[in-house]
Amino acid sequence: MIKNRFQYLAPTSVEEAANLLAASPGDTEVIGGGTWVVVEMTAGDRDPRRVIDLKNAGLRYIREEKGAVVIGARATYTDVVRSAAAAKLPALVAMAAGVTGGGQLRNRATLGGSACYGNPSSDVPGLLVGLGATLTVRSAGGTRSIAAADFFTGPLRTALQTGELLESMTIPVPAGMKQGYYKFKLAESSWPICTGTALVGADGSATVTIGAANCRPVTVTGSASDLDGLARAAEAAITSPFSDTLADGEYRKQIAGAIAKRAVKAAV
Repeated sequence: MIKNRFQYLAPTSVEEAANLLAASPGDTEVIGGGTWVVVEMTAGDRDPRRVIDLKNAGLRYIREEKGAVVIGARATYTDVVRSAAAAKLPALVAMAAGVTGGGQLRNRATLGGSACYGNPSSDVPGLLVGLGATLTVRSAGGTRSIAAADFFTGPLRTALQTGELLESMTIPVPAGMKQGYYKFKLAESSWPICTGTALVGADGSATVTIGAANCRPVTVTGSASDLDGLARAAEAAITSPFSDTLADGEYRKQIAGAIAKRAVKAAV
């Protein structure tokens, strides 16, 4: 139960939502599915004066556009699993199908919400960086685009500025490349300890992005035929290991190489 009173707003367009946010950005929370913010409000960790719910803002969509898949900020994990457009990104679908929390969370939680929360120990940051996503954010003044590699700036920190909200995520379909996603977690109900998103070209080149192990996702390149080399590169790339109650950062760093190998194997 949320003890503190707040004003609840459900704008009918993303432009209206941005204007409402601009009117009082410092004490307003924006929610997509609400699985992060509402829980923290219930626990008393957040106490906004206003909550803007995007459920009526027209942002629940997944569509293919010009060789890319565009995902609205309100699209849920279940939407991804069921989407014909998203099926062109097998790594994305694999991530969404296996997200921690079961059916209830998949039906409610959104990829956009997870991206904006910016928790390193989650599936979405590494996946978006690994697939070369671009995030479109909106404010009362218009929109701007941010590469996923630049969007996640640190633990629970993103490039979103005051008065901005996430509108959509655009992921290019990597033509001629195989995709793989693999994650390791301690139990079915726990968040990831380390994730790997792999792209493997017809020439055997491999790009692997490691999530959850570093304070920001990291990407390494190499050959799919040299898994040991990729593993060494992945471990070396973890220069700011992320620690939380689930696992120490050094442990995450030590397993990053094994996760890189498994992500490539999942791709090929």
